[in-house]
Amino acid sequence: MIKECVVLNGKVINVGPWDDQGGSNPIPDGAVVEERDFEYHPDRGWYEVGNPAIPTAEERLEALEMAMLAMLDL
Repeated sequence: MIKECVVLNGKVINVGPWDDQGGSNPIPDGAVVEERDFEYHPDRGWYEVGNPAIPTAEERLEALEMAMLAMLDL
């Protein structure tokens, strides 16, 4: 789904329209508004299509457990 987003230094910092909260939260200097392709996942929320997904806390914990078990097998 093509969605409006705010990009700063090449990184998406907001998906959807920026809420400036009545002028008390302006868009950061240097940020630009772009349209990019996003998908939604119940565990990860909105993410940009084509970018690697950030691992969930559960996935990071599982990877840590697997690494620790691999070390014990040495």
